[in-house]
Amino acid sequence: HSVRVLPFDTPSRPSHSAFALYQLGDGAPYVFVEAEGAGVFVTDPSEVSPFLKTCDVLDRATLSEADSSALIRNVAEGVRVGSAELVHEQLLEPDRMR
Repeated sequence: HSVRVLPFDTPSRPSHSAFALYQLGDGAPYVFVEAEGAGVFVTDPSEVSPFLKTCDVLDRATLSEADSSALIRNVAEGVRVGSAELVHEQLLEPDRMR
């Protein structure tokens, strides 16, 4: 498993509720959508499709695993030394950390 960061300045953010994407034994994708106090499995391909598109958008918009790890590490170090300015810069301008 990995953690990847979605930058604050990402132009479009997904509008779906929390969901998890799974793959059945035959390779067919399905989605578990969470709502307050309930959840539902979505298996119809036409209903799963928007979630697949959301995953593609997120995959393209998030930082790489290495850049996400570096950002998290830099922010954590900034918090430890109490530098709110460093944290702000790291979150808003991740390219500056390279």
